[in-house]
Amino acid sequence: MLCLSGRFREIYYWDSYFSALGLIKSHKTKLVMSMLDNFVDLQRRFDCIPNGNRSYYLSRSQPPILGLLVELLLPFQSEPISFIKKYIDAITKEYEFWMQGSDDLTDEKSEHRRVVKLPDGSF
Repeated sequence: MLCLSGRFREIYYWDSYFSALGLIKSHKTKLVMSMLDNFVDLQRRFDCIPNGNRSYYLSRSQPPILGLLVELLLPFQSEPISFIKKYIDAITKEYEFWMQGSDDLTDEKSEHRRVVKLPDGSF
C-alpha cells in the first residue's frame, strides 16, 4: 500500500494485498502486476519481503501474501502455467523464509523466529 497523504509515503507488505483487492475490482490489474513484481524484486535484493520499504524494516516482515497476489492475478493471465512458473521460485523462497527452524521444533521447543508448532502438530 502506498499512502501519499499524512505521515506515510511507503509500502506496507500485508496492507498491499487489500489495496490489490480494490485495484482488481477497479480493473487495474497492471498496477497489481507491478506490485507483485516490486515485491519479488525486494525479495531478490533482501532475501525476504520486508514489512515496509525503509531500511529499518529489513529485520522483519508481515504475513506472506506473495502466493495470494499470484492467485489474485491468475484469472487475468492468458498463459496461467507460464505465469505460475514465473513466480513459483519466489513463493517457495518466501515459504522457506517463514518456515526456517521448523525442523527443529518439538513439543518442548515450539517456536523459532517466525514459525510456531501448534499442539496439533501443524505450523
